[in-house]
Amino acid sequence: MRNKLKYVDWTILVPYLLLASFGIIMVYSASSDILLVNGFKANVYMMRQIIYFLAALVIFGMPAYFMRVKIFQNRSVISIFLLVSILMLLALILLKVITHGKAAVNGAVGWINLGFINIQPVEIAKLSLVLYLAYVLNKKMVN
Repeated sequence: MRNKLKYVDWTILVPYLLLASFGIIMVYSASSDILLVNGFKANVYMMRQIIYFLAALVIFGMPAYFMRVKIFQNRSVISIFLLVSILMLLALILLKVITHGKAAVNGAVGWINLGFINIQPVEIAKLSLVLYLAYVLNKKMVN
């Protein structure tokens, strides 16, 4: 574990933590007065944002820290990411067609509601695109 700490890219980790902290502060700043006026505790949304941040850190950050980079040099892994993205975007289009745009979340139809969480397929497609471009550019550099 200590051996891996020397490979942590602090120029990525520190700005990420600063941006996440800034986002939590902004959520509190934007929502606290509205919650107080409506009779709720002022920090409800802030606590939810902190929980989401910690969950993302555990679910995505820890595995990524222990994962080998060679996994993303595998064509089948990149293909799976792209296939999942395409299927989610098609599901989004299908949802728009079936519900005639009535499945909007805060006015946007770009979300898939899974009950306990809403997923935005475009964000997953962005990640897939970045991974695909990194794969292609890496192959061009190697050849």
